[in-house]
Amino acid sequence: MMLILTFIVIQFGVFAVIVFVLKKLLLGDTMNAVNRLKLISQENEKREQELSKKIKEQEEEYRKKLAQAEDETKKIKEQAKKETEKMKQELLDEARRESDSILISARRSKERMQQEIYQELEGKAIDYAYQLTDSVFSEKIKESFNKQFVDELIEELKNLDESHINIEVNQAEFISSHTLEEAQKKKAKDVLFKKLGREIKIKEKLDKKLLAGLVIKLDSLIIDGSLLNRLKEGVGELKRRTGE
Repeated sequence: MMLILTFIVIQFGVFAVIVFVLKKLLLGDTMNAVNRLKLISQENEKREQELSKKIKEQEEEYRKKLAQAEDETKKIKEQAKKETEKMKQELLDEARRESDSILISARRSKERMQQEIYQELEGKAIDYAYQLTDSVFSEKIKESFNKQFVDELIEELKNLDESHINIEVNQAEFISSHTLEEAQKKKAKDVLFKKLGREIKIKEKLDKKLLAGLVIKLDSLIIDGSLLNRLKEGVGELKRRTGE
């Protein structure tokens, strides 16, 4: 009986030891597995954090680049707008200059044509006045006109300021429509002597186109007291009044 009990106790002890050992082994494996799971979990957490950080960094970089791109796009649009406005203004200025140039050219052409017409009309008017005067007045009347015009010119010469004929000449040319009377020549020479302070040699020339009167040439100075010149002045005055 004792032997049986001893055997049972021994069996129970062995069983307890086996259970304890098995428990230890199982508990150790479980702890190792748990620790491994914790380590894996921590690693996963770390990776998730790193991934989340990278995602945030990428998103921040994306936002920055997007903002930069929008900024650049805005600047490009503004620059393009400025360039367009500048080009538009340059085109308008160029068109305005061309328009002004065309208008100026047209105005000048008009003025030139008017001047040519006026000159042509003036020439015709003078020719007509010359022909009318030449054909209407008799030679006797023209001689009377001539004497009167020459006398008037000599009187005007007397009243002429010496500074107006301050030239170095020794000869004067008398151009008249009719032969000058000796008395008229003497008066003219005396006036010139007083004005110039020296004797002047007279060269005479006839020009029927003057109609009446006298033209005195002292080098570059020309004193025109002819009827033809009066007609020209009259036509010029008429043209100015018409233009006004």
